[in-house]
Amino acid sequence: MPANQRRKRSHRRQAFFVLFIILALLAGLGVLQHGISNRGLVTAHFQNPDGSTSRKYSLELALTQADRQRGLMFRQLEDFPENRGMIFIFPDEEVRSFWMRNTYISLDMLFIDGNYRIVGIVHEAPVLTNEQQSVGLPSKYVVELRAGQARAESIVVGSTLVVDELPVAQ
Repeated sequence: MPANQRRKRSHRRQAFFVLFIILALLAGLGVLQHGISNRGLVTAHFQNPDGSTSRKYSLELALTQADRQRGLMFRQLEDFPENRGMIFIFPDEEVRSFWMRNTYISLDMLFIDGNYRIVGIVHEAPVLTNEQQSVGLPSKYVVELRAGQARAESIVVGSTLVVDELPVAQ
């Protein structure tokens, strides 16, 4: 085979290989993005003492120390719908406090004990502050919702978090 034909064939193989790699990367990126957007969510609602139930919330999981420290920092209101929240899961039950550093969305913080009962609520926590927010009672879970959701859904101290299964904190 002449050298010119070998070069053309080699260039075609290289072009096919590059195209294959690009397509594989794009397919992998699509799978990765899909995995990220659906990773770490649980569906939950609250059962109130009066028998009413709240809407269902999709709660992002904060399982690791890094997840819990980052929380909802840097999120914008338009990226955090009313039916979305975050649940902080701790390995043990103790008095918790949270800050709103770099947090642009006012939040309701629901402090929940190991039996899934709300022991205290911080309503409408102020944004962009290092001021500690706490209810002074032990909790194993803390759920953060957009400010005003607790009142709008009649969620009070004594309401119960209802979720199928929660993973273990790391």
